[in-house]
Amino acid sequence: MEEDIYEYSHDDVKKNIIRHGAGLGLPRGWLEQIAEIATSAVDKWVESKSTVTEEDIRNQVINQLRPLNADVAYAYENYDKII
Repeated sequence: MEEDIYEYSHDDVKKNIIRHGAGLGLPRGWLEQIAEIATSAVDKWVESKSTVTEEDIRNQVINQLRPLNADVAYAYENYDKII
């Protein structure tokens, strides 16, 4: 089965990072800063690609978040698994 092509949206990815990190009780301003840093790096990665999948984007976001805050990266990576 072929993966669906994902239409990348800077704003949507940034909002998702903030939303998933908000459950950790981190200050919103700080979450906005790391979300912008991570999303801007993903923007640059996406520019060089002709097509990307949602999984490609998820992996790139997680890779960018890990050095910024491992807890936010974990929450983003496992949002659909957390009870």
